[in-house]
Amino acid sequence: MGILCHLKGLKLIWRIFPSGHVFKILKSPLQYQSILMLDINAGLVACSQMMGQCIREDIAQMFAQFHTNKAALGADFLRLNKEKGWLVPPPLHINKTSM
Repeated sequence: MGILCHLKGLKLIWRIFPSGHVFKILKSPLQYQSILMLDINAGLVACSQMMGQCIREDIAQMFAQFHTNKAALGADFLRLNKEKGWLVPPPLHINKTSM
């Protein structure tokens, strides 16, 4: 049995097996990277919020370390997305001045 659901514009197919296990079947690597980037960015926001709300310095430093690791992972994924052609940056807008 398959159930179609929508996750922020991405179409996922949920397969529910008789044993009760649920698996998400994605249709392309682009969808994988979109969901991974969504999770990485949500983790960055959560770490930033915890750093701002902590009253203990050691816990804030721990979340700062998590934030740094997630930012490095996000940079790696950004580079991978550009290399694979999944993210195409727009052309640079250069103003030409008259001479």
